[in-house]
Amino acid sequence: ITKRYDFKVAQPTITAGGSFTTSPQTVTIGCTTEGASIYYTTDGSNPTTSTTGKTIASGSTIDIKENTTVKAIAVKEEWISSNAVEATYEFNVECPSITPSCTFEHGKSITINLSCNTNGSTIYYTTDGSDPTPESAVCNGEITLSETKTIKAIACKEGWNSSQIVSATYTEKNIVSIPTLSLTPGKYNTIQECIVECAT
Repeated sequence: ITKRYDFKVAQPTITAGGSFTTSPQTVTIGCTTEGASIYYTTDGSNPTTSTTGKTIASGSTIDIKENTTVKAIAVKEEWISSNAVEATYEFNVECPSITPSCTFEHGKSITINLSCNTNGSTIYYTTDGSDPTPESAVCNGEITLSETKTIKAIACKEGWNSSQIVSATYTEKNIVSIPTLSLTPGKYNTIQECIVECAT
């Protein structure tokens, strides 16, 4: 009587995927089967023993810098290859900030600062009420307004999920000027005439 015993390589493990706002993430791929080699892909394709150039030893790490799905199998000579495993990593651009948030006086202008904490991101904005896209105007840090406008902004980075849209409204107001007194403050020995005026 002849019996055949086949051994199958254990399914590899990949550091759990998730959503992140920093880059890169260090991903560890391991296998409990001693002597197994790991083949992996990061382009969405299924790994095989003929996968070009991406084989690592168990316990090795790779750096992930953008939205990526890692797929891996473990193989060992004369053993049955493991089942495939995968983990998805997503990177989200942080929302841009718009400062200051206030009104400004009629006839004057106000400088608005737009910034984003995600390195390498680009901020796009509109002032006509429409939602910004990568086809909108690019903000290089500052915007100057001289009339009532609503700024909407989004931050984008290649290979990352774009931020949510943020907005801020800047209102031009007619502010009455501060009155002026013609008489200098002080002590006087005679009655003085003081003229009160307002430029508005």
